Amino acid sequence: MTVEAKAARTFFAAQVKDIEAATRAVIKASAREFRQHIKRQVRANFKKGTYSNGSFFKAFKIYDLDADATRGPASYVRAGVPFLHVFQTGKVITTRRAQNLIVLTEQGEKIGFKRISKGNPWRKVVSLYGKKLQRITLGADKALIIYNHEGRKTPVYYITKSVRVGKRIDFFAPAEAIANDIPDEINKLLN
Repeated sequence: MTVEAKAARTFFAAQVKDIEAATRAVIKASAREFRQHIKRQVRANFKKGTYSNGSFFKAFKIYDLDADATRGPASYVRAGVPFLHVFQTGKVITTRRAQNLIVLTEQGEKIGFKRISKGNPWRKVVSLYGKKLQRITLGADKALIIYNHEGRKTPVYYITKSVRVGKRIDFFAPAEAIANDIPDEINKLLN
């Protein structure tokens, strides 16, 4: 190999390292910017409940992957919320078998009722408020649970077989906007 060939090889190897470093830096920065976009959407479209610890709002983690034989350097944002995709497309959630969905109403939350969960099962609510709760059947598979609060009948839970959840988050628009800027940002770092 000639001296010119060795010099050319060394020069281009250094250029490739610079391109890889610039690409890695821009991809990491883009992932962090995307996470911020998603967090802003979550804060704008979901309210933090009275008894929430805010974990839903902190559930977005970034994972940076090094380049390997099949791909270049990559970063991805993972939502630690398994059902978040429902809010991206909207969906009808239907129960399995003979179970019902028990949905906390806004009025119920305002007077101190909690969402039905593993930590607050329905049987616990019934044991606490039992005789003060009244069930009003609205149809074949729908009912309203009413609580007599300060002399007023307040709807606290809605019982149904299915609930329509609307679209509340858009991942694609910020991802496309950020992805379109990546080549320009890499070029800025190289020049």
